[in-house]
Amino acid sequence: MEPITELRRTTPPSRDALTLEEAKKHLELGESTDEHNAHLAALIAAATEQWEHDSGEALVSQSLTGYWPAFPCDPWLTLPVGPVTAVTSISYYDDANVLQVWDPSNYSLSAGSLVTLAYNVSWPSTYGRPDAVVIEWVAGYGADNTAVPKIVKQALLLQVGKWFADREMLANNLMYNDDAYERLVRRNMRRGYP
Repeated sequence: MEPITELRRTTPPSRDALTLEEAKKHLELGESTDEHNAHLAALIAAATEQWEHDSGEALVSQSLTGYWPAFPCDPWLTLPVGPVTAVTSISYYDDANVLQVWDPSNYSLSAGSLVTLAYNVSWPSTYGRPDAVVIEWVAGYGADNTAVPKIVKQALLLQVGKWFADREMLANNLMYNDDAYERLVRRNMRRGYP
């Protein structure tokens, strides 16, 4: 398949992958300690964004839209962000440059993030434009952050803890390296990481 030309998050997750309480417990801050809440919330968001970029995973359910210049030659295509829970729609600009919504009976979701053609169906031809194919899907472990794998939460906590302890990122690299985080990312790694 042609490389994706654009990826948009159309509906963000309803909550963060970590709770403020989880971060405070990891940092051994009292639950009633409120002066760091805004900073911790920003660190949680940044760590989540870093993980999603590094791993190719969405953590809490969100809607995504991807744009491609053409359909693949193969009878399947892999969506770039998973785990995919549903394909909402596949649209394409036909030979006359008119947007068409493709009937869902022509394809199915299988193997996590793989969209496969139905038996005896071919991809339609498209007009020559960078956004000729538009696919909308839902990715994430669930709407509730309790479905996020514990190993992923641990990686997020490592990043939050490191960034909280060294706010200016000035500490000795040997003291605050990313080896543990990197090992956890590699375990869930997408092709082509880093």
